[in-house]
Amino acid sequence: MAFVYSTAVEVPAALITGFLLKICGRRLSTVSSMFVGGVCCLVTALPFLQHIDWLITFLATFGKFCITITFNVVYLYSAELYPTVIRNVGLGSNSVFARIGAILAPYVSSLSTTSPMLCQVLFGVPAIVAGVLALLLPETTDKILPETIPEGEDFGRGQKFWQLLPRDDF
Repeated sequence: MAFVYSTAVEVPAALITGFLLKICGRRLSTVSSMFVGGVCCLVTALPFLQHIDWLITFLATFGKFCITITFNVVYLYSAELYPTVIRNVGLGSNSVFARIGAILAPYVSSLSTTSPMLCQVLFGVPAIVAGVLALLLPETTDKILPETIPEGEDFGRGQKFWQLLPRDDF
C-alpha cells in the first residue's frame, strides 16, 4: 500500500509545483521542499517511531511528495542558473550526475540490511544539506537570465541571503 501512496503523490506534487513557483519563486520552493523532504526521511529512521506504521507511511509519503516537488523545481531552476553559452553543457552534466545517483540508489537501499536506519540517514542528510546550500543560489523568478559567463558570475549579486520571496512587495 505504501507503494501506491508513493506513486499517487506524483500528480498532486506536479500540480502544486507550478503554484509554488509562481507564488514562492524557485529558491524558496527548492529550499523548503528539499529540507522538509530530508527531515521526513530522517524522522522515519527514529527508532521509537518504528512501531507506528501509519506515521512512518505518512512521513515517507510526504517526504516523497516534497522530493517530487524538488525534482520538478530543480529541473527548471538549474536551466535558468546557467548562462546561455554553457546551458546545454550544464544541463547535460546535471543529467549525468542524476543518472549516477539513480544507479547508486539501489546499492544504498541495500545497506538497510546492515542497519535499518542507515538508508534513511544516507538519503535524508544530503537532502537537508542541499536544502540549506540552496539558500546561496540567486532567485531567478522574473529576472533577465544571464547569457554570457561574466553575466552569470554577476547574476544575483545584489540579492540578499535572507530574501526568500522573489519580490520585495511581500
